[in-house]
Amino acid sequence: MRPTPALLLGLFLALLAAAVQILLFRHYMAREVSWGFVLRGDTNWYVWQVYLLVEAFRAQDWARIWHATTTFAWGMPLFFEAVAIQLIHGTSRAGIAFVNLIYFLLAQAATFAVFRRIGGSAWAGLAALALLLAMQTPFRGDGIGLNIADFHFDLVFFYFLLGILYLVAWSDTFARLGPALAVAALAALAVATRLVGAFLLIGIFGAFFLYLLVRRWRAGPAARLRAGTRVVNFLWSALAFVLLSALPVGIAGEALYHHYFRFVFEPDYRAMREGLYTMGADLGAEAAQLLHRMLAYDFGWAFAAALVLALLAAFFGRRDRHSLSGYGETGLARLARDGESRRAYLAFLILAVLVSYAMHLLFPIKSDHLTRMTAAPILVGIGLLLAPAIGRAAAAAGPRRIAALAALGLLLAVGTGVQLRFYLSPSRFSAQREDVQAVGRLYADMSRIAEARGLKSVAMSTDKVGEYELGPFLGFIIREYERRGVLLRFYPRLGAFIDRPIDKATALRQVEQSDFVLLLEDPYPKSGWPFMKSVAGFHDELAAHVAARHCLLGHYQIWGQRNALYVRPFHWTVAASASSEAIYGPEGLFGHGGTIWHGPWSATTREQWVRFEAPAPVRLAGLTLTAQDGAPARAPRDFRLEALDEAGIARTILDVRGADFASRQTQRFALPPGEPARRYRLVLTANNGDPSFITIQDAQVDPVERSCEGIGSR
Repeated sequence: MRPTPALLLGLFLALLAAAVQILLFRHYMAREVSWGFVLRGDTNWYVWQVYLLVEAFRAQDWARIWHATTTFAWGMPLFFEAVAIQLIHGTSRAGIAFVNLIYFLLAQAATFAVFRRIGGSAWAGLAALALLLAMQTPFRGDGIGLNIADFHFDLVFFYFLLGILYLVAWSDTFARLGPALAVAALAALAVATRLVGAFLLIGIFGAFFLYLLVRRWRAGPAARLRAGTRVVNFLWSALAFVLLSALPVGIAGEALYHHYFRFVFEPDYRAMREGLYTMGADLGAEAAQLLHRMLAYDFGWAFAAALVLALLAAFFGRRDRHSLSGYGETGLARLARDGESRRAYLAFLILAVLVSYAMHLLFPIKSDHLTRMTAAPILVGIGLLLAPAIGRAAAAAGPRRIAALAALGLLLAVGTGVQLRFYLSPSRFSAQREDVQAVGRLYADMSRIAEARGLKSVAMSTDKVGEYELGPFLGFIIREYERRGVLLRFYPRLGAFIDRPIDKATALRQVEQSDFVLLLEDPYPKSGWPFMKSVAGFHDELAAHVAARHCLLGHYQIWGQRNALYVRPFHWTVAASASSEAIYGPEGLFGHGGTIWHGPWSATTREQWVRFEAPAPVRLAGLTLTAQDGAPARAPRDFRLEALDEAGIARTILDVRGADFASRQTQRFALPPGEPARRYRLVLTANNGDPSFITIQDAQVDPVERSCEGIGSR
């Protein structure tokens, strides 16, 4: 069949739209997501994980890659796709965000192709494409802000869901086995990309299966055979989906439970987070809020206005609302001609809307994410009403053609406006320039210290829940990697778990283990986060404890809050006589407490040692050791602490016999007054009975005095 002028025009416009978006993407990245800008919120975590995986692939560290696969509660394909781009084109935030742009362009192509087949003309495909471009969903960040860097898991799942809906339409709603199995494969891939999507898809397809059973039960003898075929094909599809999606869900099942369903099934855990995940005072208020957010933020008010006008223009003067002439002889032609197929597919869309909306409303954790799941079938349903009507009217003559072209022009104008707003509007940082610059100074001061001390790993603490220090200070790790090519090993201490409370003793111990500590200065704000609610009870003591042990690096006014940054007076350089594996080296001791040290031990081993050095002589007041969790038999029993002079001659300053960590995991040993030394050595001569290892989970020493000379910000 020769291509029609409308088809050529539609293809040209679709390709032109994609080309323009790709060309503008570079401008957007330079304006919004270049490495000099501060990443905020979940984007920090997402970019950092990609960088970690990039380095793991370069090092062929398959153990780390497998560990990430089992501990990510979100799914791995999107991460691996971003890693592939990084490995090919080099490290950049643009490469990570480009994955999302690829999915959006694929969604545009699928929308045009499917609705061209549904409507029987390129005009219908172009109308559906304009409808998709007019939505805000693909680019929504926070509120009405448009931000490609912030949309990741849920929007990619949105695109997959669109693909599933299109494929269901193409396959005549499970009337054929092959396309039914293709639906299962695509749904399983969606689950692998967004693991929690398994429950949404099970709900949607489960409800639709009940619908098919009811339709078969009510069908007459002639229609019962076709209805039975759909039921059988659906069961094969369901079996394929369960088998395929069970693999990624099973691999990361524990992480999936802890991230989502611990909140559902553990009342005590949920009680600590009361009030955090709500959208209103009661269920009715939340239902209204969900609808409002979908209309205002997913579809957009302009989309709604254009939709009303387009529907009026498309259906004005239409005499036979049930006429479906003009469809091509495709798999979708049966959907057009067969009333049962049409009813089944519309029922599928309605069930998808109701199930996704109900699951979001009833699930205890509320967020804007799943409104996009409800928006997807609504978009397809509107397209089924609108696109074929515009296609038929555009092929007609007279007023209907004029009305159809006017409606199409309006949709294209709205879609173009939404896209240009995203790409060309002023930077979202323009109103936050001073705050962003303050964060930049904060990171620069930390970088100066880390670079001067040659740090390969850092431990960091903060007393607040925020976005730019998510983790905390995850943005700093990302920036150092992008600026210097150094991926610091990262040990978040205080503030790492913002959704759980912390006691004072643990908080004090964690800041002691930190290289950098960022504290809010009075007044300490009220917050609904369990972490901040617990810190509020001892914040003054926490601040005094940090000020007495760390050095003030500088003050920073960020987003209306005054912050004080403290740094450890100096950094110990640590070495050991031996380690069982490289990942269990001693570098985490006498510093951040992030990595346990395992030393090999046997019946013939006489001793192991851990040496730690300061840049200048320092006098010590105490030594604190923490045994490995659940393994007191591996803890040191007999040991001595030696001070070494510049010639390497040792002077014993502590000698311990019979230390027992079974009853008390962390123990402090006071040190007598003595001369300062630059190098110290902890000599371990016996453990508590383990035949294979001697281990220390954490070690800290208390200097008698500290020197903060030259540390302040410049």
